[in-house]
Amino acid sequence: MKKLLFIIVLFLLTNCYKKEGPNCHYSIYLNNNSNSIISTGIKLISGNSIESRTCNIAENIIYPNGIYELPGPLYTCWEDEMKVAGDFEIFVVDPKKTDDNYGFYNCDSIYSYNKILRHYLFTLEEMQARDFMINYPEDEGIEPKE
Repeated sequence: MKKLLFIIVLFLLTNCYKKEGPNCHYSIYLNNNSNSIISTGIKLISGNSIESRTCNIAENIIYPNGIYELPGPLYTCWEDEMKVAGDFEIFVVDPKKTDDNYGFYNCDSIYSYNKILRHYLFTLEEMQARDFMINYPEDEGIEPKE
């Protein structure tokens, strides 16, 4: 009986877990093609209401000509996450001019505490067209507020 239960659970895990491929990306990559170190911030969605959307500055440093891998949600693809949450937003931040309090912000106040170098907003179709790769500073974004 235990063996049968183990086989059923193993079958469900292997068949319900999506495999990475052209229609399933587990990571988004950010290429830093600038001569400066950068960091990132992302908009997080934790529910369906506007109040549940917060921005988070990550404690990462991306060196010049470096690539940062932003892992996706557990057990699902970015495609599935974006179908539910909507557009993907990422901020490129100057880590030398940021609030030392890395963490969560109201997205409207993220500009008050950090030097935003570039603000990107991508639809699922735009991310698919770029194969989930963002190139900073070449890719156009929403110009930072001054």
